[in-house]
Amino acid sequence: MRRREIAVLAGVAALAVPLRLMAQGKRMVRVGVLHDSGRDATFNAAFKRLGELGWIEGNNMKVEFFTLDAELKQSASKVKELVRLKCDVILANGTPAALAAKANAPATTPIVFIIGGDPVALGLVASLSKPGGNATGYTQLSQQIILKKLSLLRDLTPTAKRIVIMFEAGNPSMMQGVRAVQAAAGAVGITTEPIALRDYKDVDAAYLKLKAEPADGLIVMSDRITSNNVANITNLASRLRLPAIYGSRYFSDFGAVVSYGIDMPALILRSAEYVARILDGVKPADLPVQQVTQFELVVNLSAARSQGLSIPQSVLLQATEVIR
Repeated sequence: MRRREIAVLAGVAALAVPLRLMAQGKRMVRVGVLHDSGRDATFNAAFKRLGELGWIEGNNMKVEFFTLDAELKQSASKVKELVRLKCDVILANGTPAALAAKANAPATTPIVFIIGGDPVALGLVASLSKPGGNATGYTQLSQQIILKKLSLLRDLTPTAKRIVIMFEAGNPSMMQGVRAVQAAAGAVGITTEPIALRDYKDVDAAYLKLKAEPADGLIVMSDRITSNNVANITNLASRLRLPAIYGSRYFSDFGAVVSYGIDMPALILRSAEYVARILDGVKPADLPVQQVTQFELVVNLSAARSQGLSIPQSVLLQATEVIR
């Protein structure tokens, strides 16, 4: 038998080795997760991917999944609990979670973050290419995304003079995005009104305000508060027949006419790669922050018809998905 045939057969045999056998010899580890809602299919997929990389939940890996409270009052205590449990790495989804982990975990605890802002400006890393500390991860750089949302909103309503921006109160990443869109909107003669949301009551108050003082368009940031109040926000836009651009594909399932943002489930799945590399011994300081470069533009024509809104062909041609 030729050497190449032997090599191929050896490769096939290796693929047939059960994942549980691949994990033998690896130490038991703990992975802590900070997220704004409960464990779901998205995170289950990430843990499955970790299993494919040799870290199998229930075998050589234990997952400590912590949900952040609505007002983030317990975020520090939850990070400290993960530290007490001696987690080998903390996966922090969202800027509030990442900042809480950075502020309350010792410098010896590795952190993998998934955020929407500039991690350098937020103080999470020294630079994107050389994080230089105990944190690294993935960023969608919301400033770039928000500028695209402004462009799409102008396509939907070319004569817009005043637009509203809804975002999570106290979220530094969202404030970065708000400042970016305010500057860009001002340059083309559009005034902006930021509306910071803390809970559903703020959405109700925003509806009454916009009913009394109509706006020409709405940009909804993608954060934990807008996501948790997605039904109320899309209902607000529908009742006011307000052209709106939303933060991610998730909003489209609740009647958002147009959404633009990253594929968050795919990004959380990707985060498993960095978690596994850190568990294998790589330092966060040596893993450059990854910038998301692929985005989804989803148009819900059914929702548009129900709201009496028309979608320009220029927007439809850019869409990665059209819901009919």
